[in-house]
Amino acid sequence: MEQSKCEVKDVYLVRYGALQSNEEEIVTVDALRGRAERGKAYNDVENARELNDKEFIEEFNKENQQNFIALDHNAIKKPMVVIQWSEADLETNKAIPFGKANAMMSKRIAEIDTESKKAEEKGEHVPFEKTRYHLILPKEMDKYFNRLEVITMDRLDLGDGGYKSPYEQILNEKRDLSDEVKQALQQEINEYEQTKGQSNPEKLRTVNTTEISEIQQDKVGHFSSKETGRDEDTAAINKQEARRMARMVYMQQMER
Repeated sequence: MEQSKCEVKDVYLVRYGALQSNEEEIVTVDALRGRAERGKAYNDVENARELNDKEFIEEFNKENQQNFIALDHNAIKKPMVVIQWSEADLETNKAIPFGKANAMMSKRIAEIDTESKKAEEKGEHVPFEKTRYHLILPKEMDKYFNRLEVITMDRLDLGDGGYKSPYEQILNEKRDLSDEVKQALQQEINEYEQTKGQSNPEKLRTVNTTEISEIQQDKVGHFSSKETGRDEDTAAINKQEARRMARMVYMQQMER
């Protein structure tokens, strides 16, 4: 019998741990309902018995957002992002298409950069906004185990003078990702920008292996200018670098 659109057989359950020590397993929705109802590690879902599977999963993720996320791994067909937590006003503990999530965080980074420049002129300081997120790759991209992959990134500090986007961070810090994955991420960005009418036609292309290698060899902070093809003013670069280094010192004094 054909499965209803509201029915979900099983989910990919992620239990958030310290830093990158997550626990991951595949569990049936029925088993998850039982855990939420009886397990001490879980927060109960109100009126759970009255909810269909998809509704239950959504409510489960809201009630347990501090510790868990249940992903409908069979429905995820393209790269996604889950923002576990953020000091910025961003939607958390929900699978968001990569292109959209990248645009959301990039926009906030640009806003903080603008606010920081104005604040510096007054001798003031605008703090960066700490953010923890996970890159979700669909199981179809796993050629060996056909299993959903959750890649936990180092904390991204929005507006600290470093990365301008999650995409830039991923390319620089996860260089072992396959060309297929990198191309898929770029394609998601292109498609989202095209949908929003924000794209440059020259950017709407699939990134080839040579371009990816060149991107990886660039210094952090120069990726954005390489993508747009515009040279940055030297004085502006020096000023940004000075601000970044000052904030890095501050970051080292804080726990990750």
